[in-house]
Amino acid sequence: MVSQPSDPMMTIWEKVSVPQAGGMRCIVWRNRNDLDYLYDSGFVDTDQYRKEQWIDAFQDSLKPDGSYIVTKDQWLAKRAFRFDGPTGEPFDPLTLPEGEWDMDAFDKLLKQKILPSTTLTEENFRRGFEKARKTAIVNGKVVVNKMFKFNLKQIFLLYPSPRRNREMAVAEERMKLTPPKADKTSKAATGLSQASGFSTGPSKEQSIQDRLSRLLKKG
Repeated sequence: MVSQPSDPMMTIWEKVSVPQAGGMRCIVWRNRNDLDYLYDSGFVDTDQYRKEQWIDAFQDSLKPDGSYIVTKDQWLAKRAFRFDGPTGEPFDPLTLPEGEWDMDAFDKLLKQKILPSTTLTEENFRRGFEKARKTAIVNGKVVVNKMFKFNLKQIFLLYPSPRRNREMAVAEERMKLTPPKADKTSKAATGLSQASGFSTGPSKEQSIQDRLSRLLKKG
């Protein structure tokens, strides 16, 4: 018999809640840091809800000292906020074809792939291009080279969006669930891991994905 997938909301409740005086279990947070984390990690559907909406939803659990005491009913009532859609593969900037890109093609890449992967705004990128116009833009076209791709990868490591964190966490889980078929495959997977940003080195992105993977949910 195929087991039913676990409810992520209940999984978190069972892992995080603790008994209080009188025996009732609650989630206890000393401040809003964990709420921020859940939003920034991609647990919340950030396309539908702003962080302010997510935080405001916990007003019924907020105490005068800034801590949160969340009952089971209060926690499960937040189910609507949870991201419940399919999670795609994280965008790997190192796979971009090198050369001169037409502005229209680059604008499409910027809006569909780059900006959804980082918290940096379009204005940040536009300003960056203006400062590096002499080398970044040639004959009205954007130059995509190895340096550009590695810089973009670094941006994703330092300033990942909630969507990026969710994609990276799910990708990590998928890799764990797919055993290598042979040594050659294993080595190839290791190389892809290192080249694509799935490295185990210290980074904000890796730290968040490690924590989120413990809570996950379906990918």
